[in-house]
Amino acid sequence: MRFSFFVIFILFSSRVLATELVHHFADPSFIGGDPNKGADLLNAATAQNGYKAPVVPTTPKTTQSALQQYAAKIQTALLSSVTSAQVAAIKNSIIDSTTGTILPGVDVPLGGGYTLTTSQPVDGSMSMTISDGISNTTFTVPYLTQ
Repeated sequence: MRFSFFVIFILFSSRVLATELVHHFADPSFIGGDPNKGADLLNAATAQNGYKAPVVPTTPKTTQSALQQYAAKIQTALLSSVTSAQVAAIKNSIIDSTTGTILPGVDVPLGGGYTLTTSQPVDGSMSMTISDGISNTTFTVPYLTQ
């Protein structure tokens, strides 16, 4: 009995030998692949380096002094406030305050010889024409009724 116990003990207590499992990528474009695939990686990199980005010509920038930049900002701010005032005047002239709709057939002088004219609504839209006496610019806007 002792002998069989000793044999079983020796058989099951012996060291188990095993090695680490190592995975090697088959695709050479993966980083850390097989070191023998270095030539494939170098060829792929060389092929990619053959493509060059198109050269876009650049226009030289004109540099403005701080005073010129300030003057441009002042001009933009003034034009914005004049435009806002003009739009408010146009809105007061062509929009009916009781219904909130655009009044058809209204001529609004814009100054500088320009006139804005609204037309009669047709099929849910109306046209507005800006004229300087020589040429006309016409655009269509939706005509919403309440």
